[in-house]
Amino acid sequence: MSDAILKIRDLSISLPKNADRKYAVQDVNLDVAKGEILCIVGESGSGKSVMTSAILNDVPDTLNITSGSVEFDGQDILKLSQIQLNTLRGARISMIYQEPMAALNPSIRVGKQVDEVFALHRPEIEPKDRKAETLKLLNQMKLPTPERIYASYAHQVSGGQCQRIVIAMALACNPDILIADEPTTALDVTTQAEILKLISDLKEVYKNTIIFITHDFGVVTDIADRVVVMCQGKIIEEGLKEEVLMTPKEPYTKLLVDAMPLLETKRTPDQSRVDDPSVIVNELHKIYKTRTGQVHALNDASFVLRKGETLGVVGESGSGKSTLAKTLIRLEEPTSGSVSIGQENFLSLSGRGLISSRKKIQMIFQDPFGSLNPSQTVGFMLMRGLELQGVDTIEAKDRAIELLQQVGLGEQAFNRKPRNFSGGQRQRIGIARALSMGPDVIVADECVSALDLSVQKQVLLLLNDLQKTYQMAIIFITHDLRVAAQVSDYITVMEKGKMVEFGTASDVFNQPKHEYTKRLLEAAPGRDWHPPRLSAEEAAEIAKSLEASSLEQ
Repeated sequence: MSDAILKIRDLSISLPKNADRKYAVQDVNLDVAKGEILCIVGESGSGKSVMTSAILNDVPDTLNITSGSVEFDGQDILKLSQIQLNTLRGARISMIYQEPMAALNPSIRVGKQVDEVFALHRPEIEPKDRKAETLKLLNQMKLPTPERIYASYAHQVSGGQCQRIVIAMALACNPDILIADEPTTALDVTTQAEILKLISDLKEVYKNTIIFITHDFGVVTDIADRVVVMCQGKIIEEGLKEEVLMTPKEPYTKLLVDAMPLLETKRTPDQSRVDDPSVIVNELHKIYKTRTGQVHALNDASFVLRKGETLGVVGESGSGKSTLAKTLIRLEEPTSGSVSIGQENFLSLSGRGLISSRKKIQMIFQDPFGSLNPSQTVGFMLMRGLELQGVDTIEAKDRAIELLQQVGLGEQAFNRKPRNFSGGQRQRIGIARALSMGPDVIVADECVSALDLSVQKQVLLLLNDLQKTYQMAIIFITHDLRVAAQVSDYITVMEKGKMVEFGTASDVFNQPKHEYTKRLLEAAPGRDWHPPRLSAEEAAEIAKSLEASSLEQ
């Protein structure tokens, strides 16, 4: 590439000896053009972040660069001294990190942290002028009241504002290359849309080259010029955005594109049903007391679900989604309201009655590893609840093995511990544990948000199949509108503790009534993207082929 600002040649980075493969990055060759936005996509462990860490010669100590070069401005970055690297980093190549709160010092005011970048890399700016330059930069990031932000600590501003501050620090010296490592993953959808637009706009102003690492093809659709796909440490496909997204060549890329859920509803509930509800929630409130007053975390939540139906609960951080989940299963006691499961008032129960009825409502947690005891075997965890409910050991073991087979893990998983499984497999264990009680209702709180797209698709299909088998009602809590569209019969949209919209999934997504719902749908990245789709048979065949290839390696 004649206009390349960065050239990576034959780059290999080895993993520790006990890893499941030899290289984190293997034989990578890549040219990055001046002024382009290059998106690097791939699932966890694909080598995206490790490869880009080499651009700053900041590879983790546990890894080792075994070969290759990273050429920038006629120099091999991998051969620079620490003094030369300190001059380069932040000034000519900058990084925007995934977690903005972790990137900011909690004990230093925001303004002083941005000032420090000028002090280190732009000595021509006099100390007395640094504040004015910082305020100018904060204003360019479209932050409200820059003077207040300048004097604030990181914990005193929102997550989206923290990310804008981190972007301001990265842009302070107008670097030639800006590396953004999943900078919007932890943000709400409206804030994500604002940050993506800001990054695109800033490229036009600053003419930077942007290397954007992401696993979200919706984000790729909105901002990329060119796309690189990584798998198992290798670049397996690259090309213009339109080529990779609409006519992918490699089987792995086809599978990734196919796994991306779209804003298209798939289920239509039978609203004429008159059978008894599985769960009735009526005027559920949760009020937290603070030093300065009260916070209505949940305000008048009401809905009815029948067997085999799914309610998708969507909204941004602080909307009350998780408070709803916790009060439904009584991890938190609601301030008022009622929850009936079957014919029983669940909130009125206590003692043995509550213990007995807890089996009727079970939860699948967001973090599949954190919700499993690392010192216990899978079999023990699945049998424990059954035995506490009076099931004898032999029957409990048979039931546990049956569940493991139903979630696609098999009997061989029975005596293994959580550390021996991948993230997707751990979530399958979490699902099996929730189903072990034979519940009428399952509350799934962001249960696929931590999973790669292909694994996420598998888990969603599994939940759908198991729901048909067991006919449980599911309350599916998510911030991802696409996921909600795939699994829900009904949708409720939450804002500031209130259910501001409720209806069938089709009505809410196609004919939203509330302005907040309209904003959420408008902000969804790649909302107009309609990629090619694989048949179930094609997807299964590709997945099987890729798994066989991985085992051979």
